[in-house]
Amino acid sequence: MDVPRTFELIDDDLVLPGGEESGLAKRVNRAFRSRGWREARIDVRTMSDLYLTPLTVDEEPVFRVVGVVTEEASYAVENYRDRIALQAESLGSPSAVECLLRDFNNLYDAEYIVGGVVIGAPSSDAGWLGSRLKTDERWICPILAVTVRQD
Repeated sequence: MDVPRTFELIDDDLVLPGGEESGLAKRVNRAFRSRGWREARIDVRTMSDLYLTPLTVDEEPVFRVVGVVTEEASYAVENYRDRIALQAESLGSPSAVECLLRDFNNLYDAEYIVGGVVIGAPSSDAGWLGSRLKTDERWICPILAVTVRQD
């Protein structure tokens, strides 16, 4: 992966608000997409069939089937390729990263991905991520976390 080696962090990545997607995330996503990674959305549905048996022996022995489809969740992945999910994320927001890790876990559990990569901008709060991944038993998905640093 040559993107992390050649990527340069600029001042605007750290100081300009990004709205839904920061400047850092836009540039990281563009770099990976030019190398074949694609944005993906996975919609999870569960289909259940309820089989009802006849009430009496006089009735025909035919089961009645009631089918139900339940919409459960959608997971968006900014970069997806070869069953790897990659997301550029600000590591300064533990709640956003927590949601991302939970999504990666769910995708891993459903066998859509074999691992996840988180690329983050430097933050004074970024250190919690490594210790969280090591100590929280809920995270079963293999995660590579990388922070971009300024030289």
